[in-house]
Amino acid sequence: MPTDRTLPQAFAVPPLAGLDGLLRALRSVLFVAIWCLVWIGLEAFGNLSSNDLLALTSGNDFWTYVLFGLAAALVAAGAYARRRAFWTVFLDPVLIVLLGYIALNVLVSVDFSASLRRFVLSCAVLVVAALVCLLPRDRDDFARLIVGTALFVVVLSYAGVLLVPELTVHQATDLVEQRLAGDWRGVFGHKNIAGGVFSSMVFIGIFGMRAGLPVAGGLLAILSLAFVVMTGAKSSIIIIAGVLLLSGLASGIRSAFLRAVIVYSPLVGLLTIGVGSVLSPAVSAFVAALPVDASFTGRADVWAFALEKFAERPWTGFGFQSFWTLESTRFGVEDSEQWAGSAANGHNSFLDTALNLGLIGLVLTVAYVVIQPFRDDGQARRIGADPATRTLWLQLWMFGIYLGCMESFFFLRADPIWFTLLVAITGMRLSARLPMSPAPP
Repeated sequence: MPTDRTLPQAFAVPPLAGLDGLLRALRSVLFVAIWCLVWIGLEAFGNLSSNDLLALTSGNDFWTYVLFGLAAALVAAGAYARRRAFWTVFLDPVLIVLLGYIALNVLVSVDFSASLRRFVLSCAVLVVAALVCLLPRDRDDFARLIVGTALFVVVLSYAGVLLVPELTVHQATDLVEQRLAGDWRGVFGHKNIAGGVFSSMVFIGIFGMRAGLPVAGGLLAILSLAFVVMTGAKSSIIIIAGVLLLSGLASGIRSAFLRAVIVYSPLVGLLTIGVGSVLSPAVSAFVAALPVDASFTGRADVWAFALEKFAERPWTGFGFQSFWTLESTRFGVEDSEQWAGSAANGHNSFLDTALNLGLIGLVLTVAYVVIQPFRDDGQARRIGADPATRTLWLQLWMFGIYLGCMESFFFLRADPIWFTLLVAITGMRLSARLPMSPAPP
């Protein structure tokens, strides 16, 4: 009978094989747990008819801080084995300058305590978003984990609509925005958040199909798209179609200038007909002639109010994530049927960035969120990065910056749409330097 020393080499187990397998399993579990925390959150299936859920927080949710702080520590430990990628993420001059400016902005905030708390949580969220995709061992492992997790969230939301519609579909008994009755929201607190998240899952499903998961990826894309339609989130529905079309066009063009025109034209157009309609009577008249709601479902009133307040502190703003926490600057109308009457943000990420961080912060944010990712994508194309992964990051990034023209989520702590955009920005940076590759045959 052979001893361990005489076993054929094919059956020999390297000393660290068991430990390595355990660490890979733990990293996979952490990856899934983080995305569940972001996508499902701590208030899934919230009852919008309850007064408790309507209490506005100031960024001091204890368990949110604890869980994201713990996640940041764990993901940093799990991703540090890939040191080159780890430091590539954080040794980003634009990011360093932006975070340095925000830290200074916190010091001059009109609500220092709220800005400081939110900055701490935002930094933890940034660490998690920047490193979470370093946990899978390769592209195929990443595809299996992200598609599987997204499918779980989609199925959970569909199950909620079927079994507990009063907690997953907007109702006429909701304390605000009763006009949304019938719109699906799934595990999320609002149909616009659901629309944004499930839109990103459409792109993840398409990525899964290209990464060797045709059935699971196709099912995810179809179920997610159907859910977006049922949310009634018009902005998300239109932007999905635009991103699919434009990303396809951009992928076949070598000229960086033409690709920039294709990618940035919708962004400029949305900002022009949106906030621009409040600034310019000519643009306002043009929008009024279009077959659309010229008020953008009440957003125009909020934009006018926000622009008026922005003029009071144009350079430094009111302080990081502080403007909408101030009672003296809150926009309000005594009419719960109009969502603008209870607006807690400017419904435009760029405008809210200017309100909170001023023009300096807006310029730095645009450099990090809008300009640098496009340059990274161009570099990734030149070095031949994996097309499926590169396209996923491009589509998620395009969707995020376009949706930011109609919704506010930049720097919004643990917001799932902001988190996904951060992941895409980091993914584009890594694709340009240390691209993710398929598993070796």
